[in-house]
Amino acid sequence: MELGVDVRPFSIVIPVHTETELIEGCLRSCCQLDPSEVVVCLDNPPQDGVVEEISRVSRYLGIQERVRVILVDRNLEYAFHQAWVRRQGFRAAKHDLILTVDIDNVVNKNVLQAVRLAGREDIGFVSCLTRHTWRGPLGLWRLIGFTISNRLVGPAMTGLYALWRPFWLETEDLMSIKRLGNARIAPGQSALIGEDAHLCESMRNRYRCIFLDVYGARCVRDDCNDLPSVQFETGRVYAKKMGFFKMMAISFLFARFRIPLGYFSERFGGLRKARSRSWY
Repeated sequence: MELGVDVRPFSIVIPVHTETELIEGCLRSCCQLDPSEVVVCLDNPPQDGVVEEISRVSRYLGIQERVRVILVDRNLEYAFHQAWVRRQGFRAAKHDLILTVDIDNVVNKNVLQAVRLAGREDIGFVSCLTRHTWRGPLGLWRLIGFTISNRLVGPAMTGLYALWRPFWLETEDLMSIKRLGNARIAPGQSALIGEDAHLCESMRNRYRCIFLDVYGARCVRDDCNDLPSVQFETGRVYAKKMGFFKMMAISFLFARFRIPLGYFSERFGGLRKARSRSWY
């Protein structure tokens, strides 16, 4: 497949809540990709200072003509507000070729490989790897673990991706995305299914989804999957999907030591429930 062709006109969509301190780094990196527009999606009404910071940074970088702010009203049908906000950005974009970027991402030109591929040859979704800023020995351990995993089992899907809008509109199940919760706090299976994974899984039933083995961004915030609560819920899900040794290997490789706690809680909790039911 040809990667050397010119990049078609594309839009970048960025949901923003209150992260004024991250706006300059993200927008600066995005403008280096030379997009036709950057759609910044804010709550309506926006949080204090966010619009002003976007305007300041846009003028400073000389990209004010290409940065467009949209205000998104809250939709109570969506359990996870950001999923609604991002999708309103997709709908508002001028181009069908869309790159979605989180505000805590500092992107590089590797993401243009994803942009070149999306929409060609039945490809609807193309993600690039992201590298989280690591802090201390535990962060280094996780960085090494992800590097090993990407080499052994192939690159994982991430939230940094390009999509072809007609394929997304055709495939995503709106009823189930409305019920999807915030992966940072959602219980059980929802801890493993973010809004991006939902979009990808819906699309791949009909179109091709590709996960590139290139790092397209540095994420300046911690990975939500490292949160103790998410690790615990992940362990509960693993208890229904895999054996003990595979679970322990994953826990060790990614230095997520609360996964076994959730695993054992689900296994022994389920066993106790089964015994109590059989008693009666």
